[in-house]
Amino acid sequence: MTFNIALFGDQNPSGCAIHFKEWSQAILDLCKKENIVPDYLSLKLLNGKSSNLKLSTFINKLAKLENKEINYLDISKSESDFSYISIDWELSTSIVRKKHFDRIYFGFNSEKLKSTYLEKFNIILNLLRFIEVDYGFCFHMDLKSGPGLYAADMIATSAENILTKFDKESMALWSNYQPKAFQAVKTGKLKYLYEFNIINNFHLKRHVFGKRLEDWITSSSVNGSLHPLKDNLFLWSIETAQLDWLFELLMDQNIFLLDRNLKPNFE
Repeated sequence: MTFNIALFGDQNPSGCAIHFKEWSQAILDLCKKENIVPDYLSLKLLNGKSSNLKLSTFINKLAKLENKEINYLDISKSESDFSYISIDWELSTSIVRKKHFDRIYFGFNSEKLKSTYLEKFNIILNLLRFIEVDYGFCFHMDLKSGPGLYAADMIATSAENILTKFDKESMALWSNYQPKAFQAVKTGKLKYLYEFNIINNFHLKRHVFGKRLEDWITSSSVNGSLHPLKDNLFLWSIETAQLDWLFELLMDQNIFLLDRNLKPNFE
């Protein structure tokens, strides 16, 4: 089983909001603490040039670049399922400057990496340092279902039967209407409901059942719990056993990108 974190942030107009080099150093430091030797390192520049490199070459090449020259980095052990679904995947991490937003993905196989250093809350806090995060989510998923692909809004064939129709339609909407969809989640909508939802003040101010979402969450423990992360960001954690029930409860509260009939709803 893997635990996965996907973070999304609005791009800085200067194009330099992503701290690629600092992120890579943090990931390599983590690998060292966990006695992991990354065997898949990929780098793509803004000019379109890309390469898969050995660790030493990756470090040397990165040292000569500026953050503004980089478009994508991937540090994994073994090759991440962005390329294919690996049977011995242990750690998959990437950071990318996309057309409409920036994204960080971090996934690890909890059956192989069990160190106390890999504490989920601390990982999220550490990752928030590298892009300006507006929204995110965390989820558990079996390795063979392609969690890295899911975080990138792609569905592995083996995952077709485990995802709900709503989830698949929401992913398609996110992919096909990225500017509108991202703006909507940035200002209070949810892509889906997850075990851990990284939300901002716009989400907390949205009204459900006649009250602000923040007040509704804190009104009962069955609605989950809120934990401040930094500045304008909060972690809304939900017990796995409550997820389906809460999702159905919130379906008609105008909080998701889709309505109950699977029609887009960006307002």
